[in-house]
Amino acid sequence: MSSDEWRLGKQLAEEWVLSANRLNDFDRLVDDWDGLGATAPDQDVVESAKIFLSLKRKQDPESPPSRVLAAPDGSIVFEWQSGSKIVEVEIDAPGRANYMLEEPGKSPRFWTGRF
Repeated sequence: MSSDEWRLGKQLAEEWVLSANRLNDFDRLVDDWDGLGATAPDQDVVESAKIFLSLKRKQDPESPPSRVLAAPDGSIVFEWQSGSKIVEVEIDAPGRANYMLEEPGKSPRFWTGRF
């Protein structure tokens, strides 16, 4: 393994850890966490998001999410951005993911799946 490959692997691992830590931060959110009336994510949604992240890391270890957010409606959103392509995955209930794919020149696509 070259030093560049080692650095890339280390960087990817750190990005996955940062995403997992961000989810752990959501355990402490309470209602009105944003000062605008946001709903705190339910513990089952947070745990489900942790499972989703773990599955995604096993599936595609070279693509950690670009962002992990708590949404004002109590859901958790993962975002991947590559150039002009955006994939968002919203976890709003245990085991359920709402997907959105946005690519240049195409209408956004939406679908829901179980994991």
